[in-house]
Amino acid sequence: MRHWGAPHRETYTIAPDFPGHPPVVRLALAPRFAFDAFGDSFKWLLLGDDDTVFVLPAVLRLLNEAGLDANEPHMISDYQYVCRDPGNVAACDAPAAEDRRCLPCPQGQRFCPCRLPPECTHQDNWRFENCTDRARNLPYGGVGVIYSVGMMRLLAEDPGFYIAKAFRDTVPAEPWGDRTLGDAPRIKGYGFTNLTAAASQIPIPRFFGTYSWFNDGRNPQDLLSALREAARNEPKQFGRTVSVHVRTATVPGDARQLAQGLLPAYEQIVELFQRFHAHLERSERQRSERKQEEREREGASVEEDGQADVAGEQPSGAGEGGSLVGVSWESVLEQAQP
Repeated sequence: MRHWGAPHRETYTIAPDFPGHPPVVRLALAPRFAFDAFGDSFKWLLLGDDDTVFVLPAVLRLLNEAGLDANEPHMISDYQYVCRDPGNVAACDAPAAEDRRCLPCPQGQRFCPCRLPPECTHQDNWRFENCTDRARNLPYGGVGVIYSVGMMRLLAEDPGFYIAKAFRDTVPAEPWGDRTLGDAPRIKGYGFTNLTAAASQIPIPRFFGTYSWFNDGRNPQDLLSALREAARNEPKQFGRTVSVHVRTATVPGDARQLAQGLLPAYEQIVELFQRFHAHLERSERQRSERKQEEREREGASVEEDGQADVAGEQPSGAGEGGSLVGVSWESVLEQAQP
């Protein structure tokens, strides 16, 4: 942070280990620490592991296009892992894009907070036998989760609720900090906001971790190669992915080996997304300028042509065959090569 000058007012701190609890309890506590530090001065809290990369232009586009109200209690991730066997706490399936416990949205509303039936909100995380879907849906911390400020207000309204739950649940028998991230909202009556309506229009299998596997075994360099291939062959989907997991567990050894084995590929992955979205933004701006010029030449009103464009326009940022409009993406990829 000091080296780069914290251009976005970043701060960095390390919480100590807590005796009797796995180190990952820090992840479970992170949302509450953030809320205590910043209050409700934000709209959306992006939370991930130390090896999670969020793609902010895609995050903003997803939130804005869905028209989600940050003051409502939203927990957002379409990369969930689902546990169904109380007798085997580690036997979970992933990824799941939809929380099937949610009650339907009000008529005519495509997106809404995921309200759960009372049968799904038991204090015991494994007491879901009467729930509409007999499962425990949890966010995969590697690809991150997004909380609205409305959700954080709900989790913090009882000062003793969230902290106590994090310490009670993150124990050696279940050493996964991301489980509290899903169970605390569930007890308050909320699951994961359903994004499938947005994903089906692109189409994209999921927004979070689109190209990440569950407990991904690929090393960072192999992941980088896969992402470059995706950017080249399916730019529509690549441009909408909001996160990627550059998993540190695949790089064994001490801190020096981690830095050598991870950071070069990690930086190139970040640069790849930055270049992609910079060129996408420039392409969309050029496209808009061309349309404006056409309107002026035809002497038509901006309002009339705008209505026609909305009816027939392709998904933003893609033209025939899914290629970027006005962008030589091959040249961009060449520039991004090491």
